[in-house]
Amino acid sequence: MNFRDDIDKILGGNVKVNNGHNNWEAWLQFYRGEAFYLDAETASLNLPSAISSEFGMLATLEMESSVEDEVIDIYYKKILKEIRKIVEYGMALGDVIIKPYIADEGIAFDVVTPDLFVPLEHDSSKNISRIGFIDRFEKEKKFYTKVEVHTRTVLGYEIENMAFVSGSDRSLGDRIDLKAVDKWRNFAEKTIIRGYKGGNLFGHFKNSQANNLDLKSPMGISCFARAVSLIQDADEQYSRILWEYEGSELAVDADLTALINSEELPRGKERLFRNLGIDQPEGFYKVFSPAIRDSSLFNGLNKILQRIEFVCGLAYGTISDLQETTKTASEIKFGKQRSYATVTDIQSALEICLRDTVNAICVWVDIKNGIEGGAIDSIKVRTEFPEVSFTFDDSIIVDSAVEQNMMLKEVSAGILKPEIYLMKRYGVTEKEAKEMLPVLGDEYDEEVEEIE
Repeated sequence: MNFRDDIDKILGGNVKVNNGHNNWEAWLQFYRGEAFYLDAETASLNLPSAISSEFGMLATLEMESSVEDEVIDIYYKKILKEIRKIVEYGMALGDVIIKPYIADEGIAFDVVTPDLFVPLEHDSSKNISRIGFIDRFEKEKKFYTKVEVHTRTVLGYEIENMAFVSGSDRSLGDRIDLKAVDKWRNFAEKTIIRGYKGGNLFGHFKNSQANNLDLKSPMGISCFARAVSLIQDADEQYSRILWEYEGSELAVDADLTALINSEELPRGKERLFRNLGIDQPEGFYKVFSPAIRDSSLFNGLNKILQRIEFVCGLAYGTISDLQETTKTASEIKFGKQRSYATVTDIQSALEICLRDTVNAICVWVDIKNGIEGGAIDSIKVRTEFPEVSFTFDDSIIVDSAVEQNMMLKEVSAGILKPEIYLMKRYGVTEKEAKEMLPVLGDEYDEEVEEIE
């Protein structure tokens, strides 16, 4: 029982049964490199953070996105600067929320991880319809908590703020007035955006993989959740390799008389010499230098890493050594396709999240303008939202150099217009590509040197 359960109890939800509490606490420990099995003898390869980071990079590599509304796009660009980190958090913990809000500089946003929100209700489409956001701090051995509850209702969109104080970090405690805490005194206890029938005023990104831990849960699952036992195997195998190197370190076993007429080890060489005592033959010494079995151990580790790649939906060679196993061109392509399919699903989920975030920014901009205009009681928020464009890099599976060579051959053969190639090669518009072409009447060399 902890304060999160208190929030669920007070607000009438049931996190564990209906809303998928899942295992984000365990995933967070793995992501931080603090897995339960790690100790003085078991080292970590930090695979959970590496896998999450890899997915964050692959999903946002050369990603371009913009909003057709210039004012909204300015705020949106602030989010895009952090998008790789946001996706990484979502992949590691299963879910992450982008929550815009009104700030002095206009519209700001919070990146909210599962430890700072409690899902309370979901609709029939498994989208969050009620949620509590947590703001907590400790002062003078007391724990202060603000819960900001967002609810979609028949009247509109409702936001309620509640404050609590407790003497224990595991308890929510008693409810207090918001004005009793300086940092929360300007928050309204309840705000209703009447007539608003849009989505949530936040973007929810969740890993697109099926939740095999809780089939009824609408919440996401960590990108490495299915590989937890394999990650433990990899860390234990890695620890065996470290011990192999440590256990086979060069050493000299010697008796006291062999140590330069002194019972002390040579200064700076304590790690090399091992004193066997006086019961050895005079002048005895023996070099300890066993063979290292690193090849077989590394091969075993690489096999485990490849299984992790397969289970997580990554191409072989992402975290393993691809050279260890001979792969045909078809096998390599198939591995890339698996990774491409996984990343494409992640990007689709990211698009949904960012479109919802843009809509939320629009609503908050309307509310901010209404407040500044003095029309607080009659604020109108828009019902139609600007278009958001997305362009993602496809180099995971498509070799750009090979593709350009093919296009050049098609231009030379006369089956592709030169401006189409220029548009693809330089990322320009059709008009700009045509302006780059030689003027009619000039000699045009059709023999284009292929890109190496």
